[in-house]
Amino acid sequence: MRLLELLKTFKKAEWNNCAQYLRMHYSAEGEEYALYQYIKQKQPQLKDDRLTVDFFHQKLFSSVPRKYVQNTASRLSKRIEAYITQVEIDKDTEGQKLYHFKALNGRGLYRYADQQAAKCRKKWNDTNLKDHRNFSRLLQLNHAHYLSNNPIKNTNKIDLLSELIKTYNSYAELMLKFYSFLFANEKKITDISKIEDKILDFNTHFNVDSETNLLNTLIKLRLLLTEDNNAFNYLFEELCSDSHHYSDELAIIVYEKCRVYITKQVASQKTQHSEKLLAINDIGIQRGYLLFNGRMSVLQFSNIFSTACGLGKIEWAKKYLTKYISLISIESVSFIELLSSAELHFAGHSYFNAIEILNQVELVDINLRLKQRYMLLCSFYVIHDNYSFIDAQINNYNQFIYYNKAKLSDSLFEASLNLGKIIRLLVTNKNENKTLEQINKIKHLVFRLRLPTIIEQRKIYAKKMGLNY
Repeated sequence: MRLLELLKTFKKAEWNNCAQYLRMHYSAEGEEYALYQYIKQKQPQLKDDRLTVDFFHQKLFSSVPRKYVQNTASRLSKRIEAYITQVEIDKDTEGQKLYHFKALNGRGLYRYADQQAAKCRKKWNDTNLKDHRNFSRLLQLNHAHYLSNNPIKNTNKIDLLSELIKTYNSYAELMLKFYSFLFANEKKITDISKIEDKILDFNTHFNVDSETNLLNTLIKLRLLLTEDNNAFNYLFEELCSDSHHYSDELAIIVYEKCRVYITKQVASQKTQHSEKLLAINDIGIQRGYLLFNGRMSVLQFSNIFSTACGLGKIEWAKKYLTKYISLISIESVSFIELLSSAELHFAGHSYFNAIEILNQVELVDINLRLKQRYMLLCSFYVIHDNYSFIDAQINNYNQFIYYNKAKLSDSLFEASLNLGKIIRLLVTNKNENKTLEQINKIKHLVFRLRLPTIIEQRKIYAKKMGLNY
């Protein structure tokens, strides 16, 4: 019986310690706790073969089926194993420091995590400490520090990566020499000349299929940095599969790199990739890659919605809005619903309705306010034939951009101003081809993918209303 085999390993003090541990998980009247206490009283008889499920069924739980007793013993076994594991963790005081760092870092307590990491590095780098496990701990510490969302990477990324590589090299060298010693020692003790045949050559250590797949993934990640479309397709298919079996951190890296790549492709007007971009956003939400503590930032939620609208995927956008709006903060829902409604009208070419709603929405986030301004400016261009009015709207738009310059990145500032320049060109320049050429040539430009549709809608509206184009 597994339960008894586990309990036979207990030392005298552990019986009471384990009882306290179990009381944190079970009530005193619970079957699991009652079974443990009964066995505790029978300690001298633990080696007695009569202590079986049938015995406990007869003595303690005669009013319930035997299967119920068996399940109770099984649950208690798992909890006893958890206790044994905890005992080992408690012994490893240095290992606890590593988990302490990971706990702080994982919960976003970055200042305290950085302080803990600094203390651990100082101690585990001490040359007077001859504990090879410290190399492993350092490697895990630096690995977790670099591959987390810790903002220390904004100022110290290269130092962290250098520390990680240095630790890995030190760990690999130390363990290679340690295992080489063990290997040589084993040869001397056993005196088996063919023992080398039992050790795989280092160059073939990726022979296992799962490891080969892992190696291929890492190779494709390197290739993806060179804009290799085949590498993207390989990773995208792996990512979409329910059986990719990535570790959490590798999954996030693969996901982010694929998402950046496909976003860049679509932004450069390769709209044949639109479906994959929407799919990768959906995967990110479903698997939690785009969430933090189960929630989604308002800006990210809105950006994905806008992407779908900009690609003309209106039905996808509507389903997305209904399915995922509960992921944003409750206080943001009302204005995001309004902004999204305006964008649906905008994408559906109902510009009067879009303007009416956009003028009602009160937004705080500068990025959402920019989106509001982009749609208003483009809507005014489509449905107004008065140059003075459009000119005033462009000037007002530019003032807003300059007023908020400090809040914008250089590229976003330039891209926003360029939209105003393009709208002015569309109003004043009759050579449409030159304007379209300018749209394609400008490095930074918001609404680039939407502008051809906006230009076409202006033609349709002008013809319908008998306006000048």
